[in-house]
Amino acid sequence: MSVRESILFCRFTSPWGSRTARVRAWDEREAVEVFREELAEEDLRENGTIEILGPAGHQPLRAPFDPHAAT
Repeated sequence: MSVRESILFCRFTSPWGSRTARVRAWDEREAVEVFREELAEEDLRENGTIEILGPAGHQPLRAPFDPHAAT
């Protein structure tokens, strides 16, 4: 069986707004890490929630985002 990277849709939500992106990753957990790195590179300074939207019918994976946490 061949497993390939997928394009996953990510959403960051905070009390001040939201932003979305597409990332290439092997799975939802890796997508969280890739998206966290992208947000950190943008120097995002607000806490919020990351959601990775998987295939239709699957629950999104949610993870906290804290810009002050060690990466």
